[in-house]
Amino acid sequence: MSDFVEYFLADEQTRAIGMYVEPVRDGRRLFDRLRAARARKPMVILKGGRTPEGLVAAAPHTGALGGSDRAWRALEQQTGCVLAEIKLPPGCSIANPVNIPGGNFRKDSGAATSILDAINRLDRPQAPVMHLNMTVFKGHAQAGTLDMLVEAALRVKASHPGRSHFVLVLRSDGDPDLEEQRRQFRARAKASGIPVFDELTNAGTALAAVSRVERFVHTRNAS
Repeated sequence: MSDFVEYFLADEQTRAIGMYVEPVRDGRRLFDRLRAARARKPMVILKGGRTPEGLVAAAPHTGALGGSDRAWRALEQQTGCVLAEIKLPPGCSIANPVNIPGGNFRKDSGAATSILDAINRLDRPQAPVMHLNMTVFKGHAQAGTLDMLVEAALRVKASHPGRSHFVLVLRSDGDPDLEEQRRQFRARAKASGIPVFDELTNAGTALAAVSRVERFVHTRNAS
């Protein structure tokens, strides 16, 4: 990591430096490089493993220690670099598809709305597909979480009208209670203009057809 920092600091074509950092084997050397640079180039660091859960996940990748969050905050203050936060719950995947473990929503009721809003606002996707495996939330204790997720989809759809084809996939294992929930959720989603499918393959088939029609219309209008 320190070698990369030293190289890009010396590279005349590099105007800013962004790094994703997991545990660092030689923290002192990295600190010295950043301190000597005196922030002459903007430097943003996304540090993996700053939370206890993240530290457990990141440590096996390198076998090195991640250090405390206080130490990284001190590095930020003493070197002029900037620590970024993605603000997603631990265990999340931010690649497409975004994958969020069900347990995270029970800890943070606003996570679903924040994630969906960020995707629509920043990536502006043509067709966001929200897939909910209802079996993860089986049982009366989990019913509130599932309801919250569907409400998040409705709120985000309402806050980004006409921007994209928002699709909801509600997957069930046939449990009578889940089927009744799915029926209720389907009615609420359809009332808000959100198509609901039982499987991802069904949603993909429908969206592929929509895409073909839109391309055809666009071609005719262009000609």
